Amino acid sequence: MMTQNKLQAVFDKEELEFKVQASGESNGKYWVQVATYVQARAIQERLDNCFGFDGWSVAYRETPSGVLCRLKAIYDGREIIKEDGAELTGKIGEPNALKGGCSGALKRVASSGFGIGRYLYKLPKMYAEEVQKDKPKDTIGWHKSKMKGGQWMWWKEPTLPYWAYTNECDKQATTTTTTEAQKKSQPPTTTHDTSEMTLDKASHLKWPIGKLKGTALGIVYKNSPDQIKYFYGYAHEGKFEDIKAAIKILDEATPENKRWKARVS
Repeated sequence: MMTQNKLQAVFDKEELEFKVQASGESNGKYWVQVATYVQARAIQERLDNCFGFDGWSVAYRETPSGVLCRLKAIYDGREIIKEDGAELTGKIGEPNALKGGCSGALKRVASSGFGIGRYLYKLPKMYAEEVQKDKPKDTIGWHKSKMKGGQWMWWKEPTLPYWAYTNECDKQATTTTTTEAQKKSQPPTTTHDTSEMTLDKASHLKWPIGKLKGTALGIVYKNSPDQIKYFYGYAHEGKFEDIKAAIKILDEATPENKRWKARVS
C-alpha cells in the first residue's frame, strides 16, 4: 500500500502541463478548452522513486492508429505489466509525431495501469483564463496554439483548484469554483438528453473516438471491450454523457459474465 500511495501521490504544479482539447469562437470571442496532464519526465521520476531506476522499463510498439506502451515494474519480487496506447500527435512521417505518440502512451498506461496522475480526471472542464491574438508582454503561463479556424492565438493557463497540486486531493472536485475569467472564456453549454435513451438507441449511437470512431456502440461493446476501457480513461467529467448513459443501458441488458467489465483484465 505504501508504494501505491507513493505512485498515486499528487504532483507539484510545475510537473503538470496543459493540452488544447477544443477551441472555437462564440459571440466574437475565442475560447480554448484544455486538459491537464502529468509531464512524461515527472512520471519517469515517480517510477524511479517507487521502483528504483532499474526496477521498471517500457517498450513501445507502433500500430496503424498510434503507439502502444508496455510498462513493466518489479515489486516485491513480482513483475507487474500494464499496457495502453495513444494516437500519434501528427501524420505518419511528420517530425515528432511518433515521439508525441510515445509520450502520450506512457502517460496513459501510467494512469490506467498504475494510477499515476489519475486524480486529474476529477477536474471539471477547464478553459483558458484569457485568449488573445497579440503576444503578451509577459509570456509566463501563456501558450501559442493554432485554433480550429486556422488562426494562431495566445492563451493563458487556467487556474487549477488547490487540491490538484497539493496533498489535499481527497477534497471533492465538485467544490471547485470557476473564476470569472474562465466563465467569460467558456463556450455556450450543451447538454445531452438521455432521459429517453432506449436499448435500440444506445446500440446505434456512433462511437466517438479512436480507430473505431463512427462504429455502432453495440458492435464496439460486444467485440472491443478494450476500447470502452480506453474511453473511460479519456472521457472527462461532463464529456460524452450520452455514450456513458448508453454503456450503462447496455450493461443492464447484458448478462453479467458477458459485460465489458468482466472481460477486461
